Amino acid sequence: MISALSQKEIQVLAQDGFELGAKTFLPEDSKEVVFLISSATGVKQNYYEHFAQWLAEKGYQTFTFDYRGIGKSKPGSLKGFEAYMQDWGKLDLEGMIRHIKQEFPNKKLLVIGHSVGGQLFGLTPACQMADGFVGVGSQMGYWKLWPVSHWPKLLFFWKCLIPVMNPIFGFFPAKKLGLFEDLPKGVAAQWQQWGTSPDYLFKYLPEEKENYEKIRKPFLAVSFSDDEFAPKKAVDRLVGFYANADMKHIHLTPDSVGVKRLGHFAFFRKKYENRLWPMVLEWATEKGFLY
Repeated sequence: MISALSQKEIQVLAQDGFELGAKTFLPEDSKEVVFLISSATGVKQNYYEHFAQWLAEKGYQTFTFDYRGIGKSKPGSLKGFEAYMQDWGKLDLEGMIRHIKQEFPNKKLLVIGHSVGGQLFGLTPACQMADGFVGVGSQMGYWKLWPVSHWPKLLFFWKCLIPVMNPIFGFFPAKKLGLFEDLPKGVAAQWQQWGTSPDYLFKYLPEEKENYEKIRKPFLAVSFSDDEFAPKKAVDRLVGFYANADMKHIHLTPDSVGVKRLGHFAFFRKKYENRLWPMVLEWATEKGFLY
């Protein structure tokens, strides 16, 4: 096995010049494919470190980064910090893809998105510069795509928590609620708008639908039967918007993996490196990216 040579923290400019905190995982002998991991909402890049390290050990240079307002891309205070969820795709993911393709113009780039990370591909003009996509637990976030038993909790989140907490704190204090990282006010407000619309982001960004349909690259969607944050119905709806992608959708149950529980965050945990992680490289091999 090839061992990772080093991890290096770097700064990458988003498309509008905003400095993003990022990290690159460097193998000793780099192969001709580079991976980029795009995080879930309110999840810092460090959560994906074990998976990125594993890819580097296999010989693939890998990048992680924090969206503006999160982790290493967070200002001293979120109060008054202007950022929106669409910025994470149009500006942040955009800047990361362009940075990598400028640095490695002759290498293949595979982008792995977790949850919202997989939603953002179509918002990113530079997505056509990538060669393939993986969406893990990536879904359309409209609340009625969830089982009816979840509706009261989701409505409370969308209609009460965000609208009340945002103006009081000047940002969404998710950490105080034991949820995830705090979110910029604009990110939370836009997420709330999207999540309460049947057309999700396309109600507010209708012109973007065509960009999703333009993606014709290989796309692996991975979902889990016990994922409360991304039920299969919501994943299927997102997959439908990538209508012309070369799509493969793998839906897993805990039994099929030989465990009792998977959920929304299991895929990137180190204990699953032998049970789940190889499927990404197997798919990439199947599509001719790896040899």
